[in-house]
Amino acid sequence: MGEAGRPPTTEDLLSFCIASADTPITIADALGADHPLVYVNRAFEVMTGYAAQDVLGRNARFLQGPATDRGAVHAMGAGLRAGEFTRVRLLNYRADGTSFWNDVHISVARDGTGTVTHFMGVQHDVTPEVEAQTRAVQAMTRDPLTGLLNRAAFDDELYRVLERAAATGTGAAVLFLDIDAFKGGNDLHGHLVGDVYLTHAARCLQSRLREQDVVGRRGGDEFVAVLAGVPGDTAHAVDRVVADLDAALREPFTVDGAVHRMTVSIGAAVFPSDGTTARDLVRHADAAMYRRKRERAAGRT
Repeated sequence: MGEAGRPPTTEDLLSFCIASADTPITIADALGADHPLVYVNRAFEVMTGYAAQDVLGRNARFLQGPATDRGAVHAMGAGLRAGEFTRVRLLNYRADGTSFWNDVHISVARDGTGTVTHFMGVQHDVTPEVEAQTRAVQAMTRDPLTGLLNRAAFDDELYRVLERAAATGTGAAVLFLDIDAFKGGNDLHGHLVGDVYLTHAARCLQSRLREQDVVGRRGGDEFVAVLAGVPGDTAHAVDRVVADLDAALREPFTVDGAVHRMTVSIGAAVFPSDGTTARDLVRHADAAMYRRKRERAAGRT
């Protein structure tokens, strides 16, 4: 620490302790253009995979990536501009491209005049904690077989979609889907084959619908979807979606060398012409699905 023959100074002790700490620590120049890093300890290098010589002089945003929450980044910047202690949780990226959740605590250092001269960041890899929380939320909101939203979580999303549609005047629609002759096939071939049909239907729905649409499993062999922000002639647009899904789900698929085929009956309800509440739209789509199923059973389609 100190020079040979003299006791270490407080500065020596602080420098030694920060460098030796198991917790990643960074120091940035608050007065320099773009707040460049002027120090990182060994623990930071280990956590991120970046060597000190490769990051000193750079803004710490190099840790951010495509999935980093911009809102959290802006909140962090606002805190630093205000000269306040700031805590933020960010999805960061290591030098090898792998992501991790970083709980960052940033303190400000001031000189004798009160001017903020440096920012010290103390960082914690909280990936296991975040992943555990994510699993807990998924257990409460996701169907364990298909990974789709469960009934309660889907209903919550449906309410939000309808609120936005009412506020913006955009179109929306609810689809209700049921696998034809599912119970008979399940009884004949067993639940494992039934699970294959359910997971295939779920994947097909997710792949054919848009990112802003919401898909859920209602229970048994019933699925629901809400189409958000449907443009133009809503009813005509929904008819096209239904036809596309019907054709896609009819396509044969292979699992473990066995070829499977399935059909579904799909009913649709358009907001607001078929109803203005989530309950009314689901009920209307459900009734339309059963009409479709009866027509198929009667051989009319």
